[in-house]
Amino acid sequence: MSAAAQAPASWGGGAGSVAARLRELTGTPTLIALGYVAAMTVVAGFAAWPIYRDGRFVVIVAVGFAVALGLAVAARVWRWAGWLTALGAVAAVLVLGVAFAVPGRWSSGAPFPGVFVDVATGAVTGWKDLLTVELPVASYRNLLMPAVIVFVAGPLLAAMAALAGRAGLAVGVAIAVASFGLLFGHTVASEPWYLGGLTIPAPRELAVGTIVLLLSIAWLVWRTRSARRRALAQASARTGVRLRRRSPWSAVARGSVTVGLVAAAVIAAGAAAPALVDGRDRLVPRSVTGPDLALREAVSPLSEYRATFADEAYQRELFRVTGAAQPERIRIAALTAYDGETYRALEVGSDRADDLFVRVPAWSGAGDAGGGATIQIGELGGIWLPTFGEVARIQFDGSRAASLADGLYYSDVADGAVETAGLEPGTSYTVVADEVWAPLAQLTSPREPATVPIPDSVIQWVETNGITPDGAGLENAIKLLRERGYLSHALRLDDEGEQPLWVQDLGDEYTFRPSQSGHSLARIDELFRDLLDSEASLATSTAAAAGDDEQFAVAASLVAQQLGFPTRVVVGTRLQAEPGLPVCEGGVCLGSDLSVWLEVQGASGQWAAVDTTPQWEEQLDTDEQKLQDPKVPTIVRPDDASEVQPPDPIQQKTQQTDDREDDPVAELAWVVVRGIGIGLLAALLVLGPFLVVLIAKALRRSARSGAEEPVQRIEGGWSEYVDTAIDHGFAAPGARTRSELARLYATPNAPELAAVADRAVFARSEVDHDEADRFWEVVREERKALGAERSWWARLRAAVSLRSFVDGTRGGAS
Repeated sequence: MSAAAQAPASWGGGAGSVAARLRELTGTPTLIALGYVAAMTVVAGFAAWPIYRDGRFVVIVAVGFAVALGLAVAARVWRWAGWLTALGAVAAVLVLGVAFAVPGRWSSGAPFPGVFVDVATGAVTGWKDLLTVELPVASYRNLLMPAVIVFVAGPLLAAMAALAGRAGLAVGVAIAVASFGLLFGHTVASEPWYLGGLTIPAPRELAVGTIVLLLSIAWLVWRTRSARRRALAQASARTGVRLRRRSPWSAVARGSVTVGLVAAAVIAAGAAAPALVDGRDRLVPRSVTGPDLALREAVSPLSEYRATFADEAYQRELFRVTGAAQPERIRIAALTAYDGETYRALEVGSDRADDLFVRVPAWSGAGDAGGGATIQIGELGGIWLPTFGEVARIQFDGSRAASLADGLYYSDVADGAVETAGLEPGTSYTVVADEVWAPLAQLTSPREPATVPIPDSVIQWVETNGITPDGAGLENAIKLLRERGYLSHALRLDDEGEQPLWVQDLGDEYTFRPSQSGHSLARIDELFRDLLDSEASLATSTAAAAGDDEQFAVAASLVAQQLGFPTRVVVGTRLQAEPGLPVCEGGVCLGSDLSVWLEVQGASGQWAAVDTTPQWEEQLDTDEQKLQDPKVPTIVRPDDASEVQPPDPIQQKTQQTDDREDDPVAELAWVVVRGIGIGLLAALLVLGPFLVVLIAKALRRSARSGAEEPVQRIEGGWSEYVDTAIDHGFAAPGARTRSELARLYATPNAPELAAVADRAVFARSEVDHDEADRFWEVVREERKALGAERSWWARLRAAVSLRSFVDGTRGGAS
């Protein structure tokens, strides 16, 4: 039945008074349609609540729906043109936006005309901004504007479509509104629920999807049945034909099929979800927005560290710090991701929410206890924004303040910030933060696993020196590293000319020793092997390994991870330091003041900052080193000897660990079983609804053929024949007689079936079970004839078709 036929007749054109249309709007179908829109709006608000978590959002949802409903009813009653309805919607969005979406503007001294500018920009750019701000955004800036638009325009379109009888459009719009909270929400699903031995993954998302599905199906089914009842009642009133009531079994069967299909889909999806989404993140627009691209394209500051010690960069002013509260350290970049080659701020290819730098809608945590300091950028450049401590607030100054605030992203994981708008000389901002460091010796290890395979040389060095797995042990290990290391920022010096500035600053007593750059596991493994060789051969604390902060900070990080401490490597400057370490004189930080240190977290969550710069007063003992075996010994081998390469220490460590802990056969068996299980669950998810249809048809056919009375069996056999024809694409019975259907379907014995069915239903003669059995034999032959000349694909579609449940005979006689 068409949408126009299902809608009240007076809605189709201009006829009918306003009073009549108002009466029609109070009818049951209209009220239920608007109730569906209201229920879907509530579900949409529930889905979007994690984005905002603010009372103003609830007000916007409630008031927006009320306004949208009023506009839809008014447009229907007074026959508003489309442009007039759209104008009313725009006006409603503007008024609600000014009233509720920009509370920060009203708290300022002069809200006008800025409040209108904020509303307009929020309507245009708020969608992108919403994807790059840390959730929940509450009432931050103008980010409530997308919610205003969604909860005014969405319910308005859905209600207008429902009132006009366009159910499909109404359902589509309502589902789109409910999807707003899921698409613009977190990149990770909600925490699973554990009910005994049952795990319910992503309960919020599953609940939203299930409720949306059930509400939509329930309304569409009710609407279809209501329209059919009205049409039959009108036909009965015109013709005087008494309607035949359907059997209770028919209603139960239809309800069972519907409930079975929905339940099968929900159960199969719930069963397959844990395996299908295990270890995977939700792919939402938030996953592909933010500063990720800038972070991945930026070169790690630790990789560029040695470039700072070239003469042209050594004396340039990076930034300067002023203010009454001078922090101890300034972080430029806090690096938490190490892949064995490079320390970065973000893992390559990672989209995990807790790894992302996000925009902060409302600073919280540290408060204003630590005071503030003003930082003015010099020649630093890039995206890394100097900060310190646990940041409570960052306030930019100058003409670029607004764009810099928009480009600011902060990481709670690393306590670091990036500025995607770019830093320029003269950029100034104030940082309010609380800088509190815990003494390293007082930390206890949380025993967290290392993020990379620890080289055997690190493990052996820790064991050889008796390092205990606590803060005091780590403090002693870093002290040993600094004492037995030797500071060097270059592999070689120029043959001609003066010594580089960094060598001159270390004094006349400094003797240059070459050291390679880089901080890969291979480079750190070489450093620890030099330490082990020196300790084994000399049994003294003489300096044995050359390098600088780049290598020794990473070396200290690997030792800390071996002891179970989480770490981050920080590139920055010091305003206060122990003697011998570079500091920013007078708050002016030059390239020569750049350093790298390690920050270690204890089980209590507190962090300790640890300097790792090696010493340079104690010279490398080259005389003793000459007594050691050369690094590449010359060995005389027989002609028939074969060369065996020593295993890479990292690979050897990994292989030994795998051989000790993993059973290859069991691991392979688990992979096969898990793959088969996921495949079966996926097959159940895909094929489950079709199996339910096949089972429902088999049960229906069994009930018809097994009826108690022969007449009911013959009547059911005719219904089975007609339903089979409908599933094969033939027309539904409609008002046709059995004889007319027999001619329409044109199977060999169709006329005989029609005649027998008519005689059994309408004649007074008795029908016995033998005649009913013969009737069903003919029905089975005719059902085969309906699909005999069709392809296997057409027969398969007919087998799982639902047309007979919608347009079929439903067990009664035509």
